[in-house]
Amino acid sequence: MKSMVINDNLTNIKEEKRNIRKEILQKRAAIPLEQRKMADIVIADRIIGHQWFYRSEVFLGFVNYNTEISTIDILTEALNKGKKLFLPKIEENSMNFYRVNSLNELKEGYKGILEPKGDSERFDYSIYKDARLLILIPGVAFDVYGNRMGYGKGFYDRFLADKEILRTYSVGIGYKCQQVDLLPVDELDIKPYQVILV
Repeated sequence: MKSMVINDNLTNIKEEKRNIRKEILQKRAAIPLEQRKMADIVIADRIIGHQWFYRSEVFLGFVNYNTEISTIDILTEALNKGKKLFLPKIEENSMNFYRVNSLNELKEGYKGILEPKGDSERFDYSIYKDARLLILIPGVAFDVYGNRMGYGKGFYDRFLADKEILRTYSVGIGYKCQQVDLLPVDELDIKPYQVILV
């Protein structure tokens, strides 16, 4: 009986997440171009001016895709500042981060997202956990308690699950329209330490 209740709860959470995801993606896609450009500038200023970015030696970023908030200026600044920049690459059912020295190295990969080729240094937490770290995390929706909902594949949740120090220096970013009052969460969901929505 108990396992049936748990399964019902998980089914309800998945359904609720699907509905929220659909609604927020529609809202995000409807942001006017001028408003989007302004928000992209503001998020770059907020991250580049952030103490964690300033002090970071190793920066795990992501390349924005589709209607996500732009990260290009942030990634470019990280390279200009001489930070070790790692970007995600989807390999089978997992996500790994590879060192990038130029954004020109990137190629279309999973779902058409620009990714590293995968032939450079792979981020190894055991080597870098004592370095000054920062990871930026995309998301579809965030709630007022800092919970995050992604696209449903769990890549970031699995990647961060065993990396406690990296989770401490994690920032979720997006547009203000991506915030909801409360997200349905389960025990596998990892929330960023900080969320910045503009």
